[in-house]
Amino acid sequence: MTTDRTAATIRRHLLETADERPADGQLDASLRLTSAIPQRSRWVVAVRDLRRPTATAPRIAIRLALLAALLIVAAAGIAALGGGSKGGTPFEGTWTSTDPGDGSRQTLVVGPGMTPTVRFEDAFSIMCAQSGDASTLFIAEGPGVINASRLVANFGDSGCVTWRVPDLTTSWDYNASADTLIDDTGIIWHRQP
Repeated sequence: MTTDRTAATIRRHLLETADERPADGQLDASLRLTSAIPQRSRWVVAVRDLRRPTATAPRIAIRLALLAALLIVAAAGIAALGGGSKGGTPFEGTWTSTDPGDGSRQTLVVGPGMTPTVRFEDAFSIMCAQSGDASTLFIAEGPGVINASRLVANFGDSGCVTWRVPDLTTSWDYNASADTLIDDTGIIWHRQP
């Protein structure tokens, strides 16, 4: 802690040793160097001031508004990259078609991502009925792979309760103009809401 006497001594020393006049050309050199530095724009200065911990209430409100705006932009970016109502790929969702052999309803459920889980159901399978199975609901489930506008699914052991079939591979092509799928047998699938 400095006393009044120490402070007076330091003050006197500084006054005696201070060079109050600039050297010849020093002012011109300083002006020349500083004139080459561009000024910061007003908004940069305002944003920089928002970072200070001593910000006033209006500045805190601005800080929170900027944070909210950034979060909204980030959420919009995530929604755009991650997919909107139809999901991340045009295949994602539930699709239905009519079995041309017996008129039964067929359902296809495609999960999210480029390697989705794919589930196929035929409400009435003639093969299950002909094989004497008590259930005629045919179910196949397995991994799929999306390449451009084509989905290929590899179903493992599939079938009804007792009647089973070995591995199957089926593909669907996405028709963007009609928002439909066409499978490898030519059946058209329609998206369900």
